[in-house]
Amino acid sequence: GFDTPTTFREFNRAIAARVALYAGRTSDIPGLLNDSFMDTSGDLDDGPYHFYSTAGVDLPNAVYRVPDQSEALVAHPSYTTDIRSGDTRANKVAMRTTTAVLDGLQSDYDVVLYSSLASAIPIIRNEELILMLAEANIGTDNAAAIAALDIIRGAHGLGAYSGGTTDADVTNELIYNRRYSLFGEGHRWVDMRRWNLLDQLPIDRTGDDVWVEMPRPVSETD
Repeated sequence: GFDTPTTFREFNRAIAARVALYAGRTSDIPGLLNDSFMDTSGDLDDGPYHFYSTAGVDLPNAVYRVPDQSEALVAHPSYTTDIRSGDTRANKVAMRTTTAVLDGLQSDYDVVLYSSLASAIPIIRNEELILMLAEANIGTDNAAAIAALDIIRGAHGLGAYSGGTTDADVTNELIYNRRYSLFGEGHRWVDMRRWNLLDQLPIDRTGDDVWVEMPRPVSETD
């Protein structure tokens, strides 16, 4: 549905809002979101998608895995231990019948975001845009930020937010919801880095670390 000049521009403005968020240009975000496809009363999964197929020479979904196999895509154990009671985003993972083990790492939960090799993968979704709206309001209008977060909470089986209203309190609620709403969509490390929280990411083997920057390929250096 993003195949006309008008709708493609809405997609473009959504991506521009994400770029502004990552670059710390918070004040630019509300205007970009207003020009995007964000709909605070719409389906959280609305947005442009990459489509896949197993027909002919089409490409299949490369991150789909049949559950409970050895070549697995698994969730870190903390995904299930940290999630709140009643949060329906728990259904993004499924318990395995056998523990997946490799090189001293292990998990009992498969990632089940996609149901087949033909499942579409989102480029950016309405849910992410609403979360950006919440973040853009923290520090200037925390009530508006909480209202946006309540849209997300309500969609996932949680009641209205009843915690503190300081910037730190609302930011912590945002951090939780971005973790679970955008699980498997490529944001977690970037988020934790821009919040200076990389030291909170788990390290499960002696000698491992959490990178603070991505390596640049030799072919991309001067």
